[in-house]
Amino acid sequence: MSAVVGKSSNDSWTIPNGSSWSGTLDGLGGVDTLSLLGLQRNQFTLTDNADGTITLDSVQTIAAASGNTSKIKDHIVLSNVEIIQYNNNASTIDLRTLFPDAFSSTDIANANFKNLTDSVLIKDTSANIAANLLLLEANISKIFSISQVGTVAPLAISVAELLSDGAVLEKITNAYSLNINDTANSVALHLNELQAKIANVNAINLSDISVPLSLSAKQVISDSAILNKISTAYTLDISDTLVSNFLAVLKNKQVVSVAINDTSAHIAAKLNLLETNQLHITSITQTNPTLPLKITAGQLVLDADVLGKMNTYTLDINDVSKNIVTNLDLLERHIADINSITLNDKSPLLHVSAQQFTANQAVLNKIVSNFHVEINGASDTDVIIKFAEKVDDAPSASDVDKIINWNSHDSIAYITALTVSGNSDIASKGLASINPLSGIATFNSSDKTLAKQLVAVEKAMSLSGDSVSGHVAIWQNGLNTEILIRDSHIGASISAGDELIQLTGVNIANVGLTADGTIHYV
Repeated sequence: MSAVVGKSSNDSWTIPNGSSWSGTLDGLGGVDTLSLLGLQRNQFTLTDNADGTITLDSVQTIAAASGNTSKIKDHIVLSNVEIIQYNNNASTIDLRTLFPDAFSSTDIANANFKNLTDSVLIKDTSANIAANLLLLEANISKIFSISQVGTVAPLAISVAELLSDGAVLEKITNAYSLNINDTANSVALHLNELQAKIANVNAINLSDISVPLSLSAKQVISDSAILNKISTAYTLDISDTLVSNFLAVLKNKQVVSVAINDTSAHIAAKLNLLETNQLHITSITQTNPTLPLKITAGQLVLDADVLGKMNTYTLDINDVSKNIVTNLDLLERHIADINSITLNDKSPLLHVSAQQFTANQAVLNKIVSNFHVEINGASDTDVIIKFAEKVDDAPSASDVDKIINWNSHDSIAYITALTVSGNSDIASKGLASINPLSGIATFNSSDKTLAKQLVAVEKAMSLSGDSVSGHVAIWQNGLNTEILIRDSHIGASISAGDELIQLTGVNIANVGLTADGTIHYV
């Protein structure tokens, strides 16, 4: 035979054992098969010709080449034939795998390539493969494999090409590496995907080195290997950072700004640490903003920069009395942010001036734990010392607010005008007599201690006017003058809303209730 041409669809031809066939066989289109029945694979050789054809020779044909022409059996030139089967189809060779056609990456644009129905081998330089990734991806179904030839170099591609042309990269048979060239935003957006390809990434080059990479703290820690591949200068803008990860994030020297996002408890616990590194912090956000930060009064000063990084917050101040007094003015400036103040001394006593007590009343009203005050009235300036209903423990002989150095510049006021609800009864055991004009209380001789006097006055006031806030009684107790201001509670028991004030070293003759409902030095 001389030439056989198949159809554009799949064809098959068979050569039985004992027959001879010489000529050309063109499969044309489809996947075409030549079957050699009863013949072994080792009885034939295959030659890949320069023109893209493949020659099938029997061993007898090879022998005939040395002059023994009687030995010629089979000599077939194959074109567009994909499969050869031997020994009744027991052994099969895929010629596309054995001798794939080789093209350059730029050949894909040619019309001849578009008409091919076989898978081909792409052989080209690294630069050309990288430059034609999109074209290769569009024709991936016709590509059997891709080989880099010449000096193998990193493929220079963008992040988008890495993500969209992964099928092309998988076709590369020899080892390849990547130089990613892209913007900071693109690299940051797909950092996790780049980390997954770390084995192939040679370097990352940012085209806009002045733009920070915006990453989460988790990415900075988990994707550190890919960040080390960045060969150009870069900076990091970190978001969503837990306090526990803050120092780990700062270990990356490219970090210029960090946004903290954590619970109130975690932020408060590490407030001093955050202050030490506050220049790196852009903002702090509480994940549970309704819960106050539990800090000391001193931290309001020491950690002011960090607190300034927070949009909104509330504070539970927990500190000793001395520190509260030292920072009264500061606490007053932050009163809108303070939820509560707790004094953690065993027997909290606030030593304040009359001016401090008056100016910082809002701060004192935030104290939720038991406390009492010692007010120093020593001043040449007139000061109205204004008391409110107590919100802590009920007054007692040991829990009394004191005013020392009471003088002619001092007066005592209450949230309502002070009034007297006296009784004309003669004092008896456990029941005081209160003058209805002056409010001065006198006692039975059996009520000598302050504790007993307090009970006797409270009972007298309850009998003369229940549920009236601002009723007042005054009495002498040794060298001191005692003042009890009753709140609006019902009954003779002492209430946490009652206020007991001791004017230390002041004779009752110098204390008077005036028509304006305040107590003055007389």
